[in-house]
This record gives sequence, C-alpha cells and structure tokens, in this order.
Amino acid sequence: LARRRIFEYAMQGSGPFAMVVSLIHPHDPYVARPEFWNLYDPGEIDMPQTGVADDPHTQRVLKGIEANQADLSDDDIRKARHGYYANTSYFDDNVGKIVQALKEADLYNNTIIIVTADHGDMLGERGLWYKMNFFEHSARVPLIMHGPGVASGTQAAPVSLVDLLPTLVDIAASDGSDRPEFGMPVSGKSLW
Repeated sequence: LARRRIFEYAMQGSGPFAMVVSLIHPHDPYVARPEFWNLYDPGEIDMPQTGVADDPHTQRVLKGIEANQADLSDDDIRKARHGYYANTSYFDDNVGKIVQALKEADLYNNTIIIVTADHGDMLGERGLWYKMNFFEHSARVPLIMHGPGVASGTQAAPVSLVDLLPTLVDIAASDGSDRPEFGMPVSGKSLW
C-alpha cells in the first residue's frame, strides 16, 4: 500500500508530502517467514548476556508476563531470538522496498526518511521478554534519518521520540515556509 501511495503521489506531483508507514515487525510472537528465518544459522544465534535477575522490579515483571512459570530451554530462547532477528530482516526488506519506490518515482533525492520504533525488546535479557520496563534493551530504539540536509554520521547523545515533532516542523519550514506556532509548549528539541 505504501508503494502504491508513493506512485500515486508522484503522478499527482502536487508539492510536499508526509507519509507514515507502520510496520509491526519485529514483534512477538517472533514468527518469521522462511526466507527471512533462513538468513540466520541457528547455531550462531547469540544468547542473552544477563541471566535471570532477582531484583524486585525484574521479579514483578517476570510474574506479570508469567515468565516465572515458564521453563525455557536454551533452544527455546535461541528460537525466539532467531525469530526476532528474522523479523528485523523482514522489516529491513520492507524499508528497502519503500526506498526503491521513492527512487522509481523520482522522489528519493528530495525526501527525508526517518526510521524509528516505539520500543525495543528484552529478548531474554534478565529473563525478561517484550517491553514493559525501562531497561536498555526495552527502552532503546533506532532513530535513523536520511535525505537532503541530513548530515551523515552517528550521534552518541541520547534523543527522544518527543524530539520528532519539533524536528518535523523544522524540516517542513526549511524551505522558507513560515514555521507554525505550537498551540502549547512541547517537551522535544528539534534535531534539525
């Protein structure tokens, strides 16, 4: 659907556009299509770096997701992580298809692409799965920007998804358009 919308927009050619493409993978239940599952050697799937933690917060979350009742083998953990990695490749493949559509529609060179996510996944770290906490594996998400005016490189300083609103407004106004006023104070800081 996103590819079709890109081509429809290109045929209309009526000025700037914004598109949000929401892909649900990688996400539990970690089921992957064979062509992406087969990209990974099961024997090379890494195990969590931390075992089950016994601090009160971790124990509460374990109970909340009923992980304290599950007796997961190393094979179970590897299969779940394998599915997650395969779905990450599925996600990457879909982003690639969108980028290819932008190129085919002759929109790539004047489009800013932002890739991010709403949460990470514990993937067995501390014995935890899914999100539901602020540990690094759950809270850290990618934020990748590409396009005209975006400097190439990486940034070690932390940013937040609340920074996206002022960033998008600044990008929209970078062509000389009037920068709209916010109706209320916003917490984010423009990354532009």
